Amino acid sequence: MLYHLETKEYINLELTLFSGQIFSFKKTDCSSYTGVFNNEIITFHQRDKEVYYDYSRNIQKELEYFFTLDISYIPLLLNWRETCNFYKLEYNGLRLLRCDLLECIFTFICSSNNTVKRITQMVSYLFSKGKYLGTINDQKFYAFPTLDKLNDVDDLINNKFGYRAEYVCKTAEKLINYSNDYKILRNKCLEKDFLVSLHGIGNKVSDCIKLMALEQFNIVPIDTHIYKAMKLIFNDNRKLSKSNYKEFQERFYSKFGDCCGIAQLYIFKEYLDKNILKKHQI
Repeated sequence: MLYHLETKEYINLELTLFSGQIFSFKKTDCSSYTGVFNNEIITFHQRDKEVYYDYSRNIQKELEYFFTLDISYIPLLLNWRETCNFYKLEYNGLRLLRCDLLECIFTFICSSNNTVKRITQMVSYLFSKGKYLGTINDQKFYAFPTLDKLNDVDDLINNKFGYRAEYVCKTAEKLINYSNDYKILRNKCLEKDFLVSLHGIGNKVSDCIKLMALEQFNIVPIDTHIYKAMKLIFNDNRKLSKSNYKEFQERFYSKFGDCCGIAQLYIFKEYLDKNILKKHQI
């Protein structure tokens, strides 16, 4: 059935669903985007500034949570704009997502030293190990697999996962005892240093998971793009290293506050857009 997502907050579906937070949604029409939500197919439709969705039932509350609609971004961005001269920080419908924890863990293991195209292909292959849910406009959709399905290193290597194949399988093996109870899994992942004890997860990947799946909005994952953006903001040309990673995070938090993870999302997007424009300028 088709439902209207009721919200005063504008959501730009394309900007949000293809912003590097989640890699399992596919564009299935000119303004429609299909993925899996709570093990069922969901299709979002953008109609001007309104969002509608096809789903088996009304899930208004769940989608408010998913799109962080409990947080009003405009006052945050207006406040940040006063203290940050390098970025416009204008509200454009980009939303931070609260992603599924298991999907997020394995997505960001795949993201290590990788391109968006390859990450998307890898995540799609992982989903293909799960239960088939249906086909929308010739594109097949599957539920994210149970972790016992992620145990074949050779199969993943044959599907171009490279060294990440071993990371996926070893992490699945370590998490399998917690995966049947979301609260237990979440509490385990919130334990200090647990995430970085998993194969293929360092500080940056751990921070991505904390921000996008564990609601730690005061966390800033720092990759090369955010680091370059930070150099402008703080006028600091030091190279990013393990020893100063935490220091840069603390400075970002001091400037942008408890929702600095949202600020990071906007600065990341604006920084990439500026650099794409530069590359195309003659």
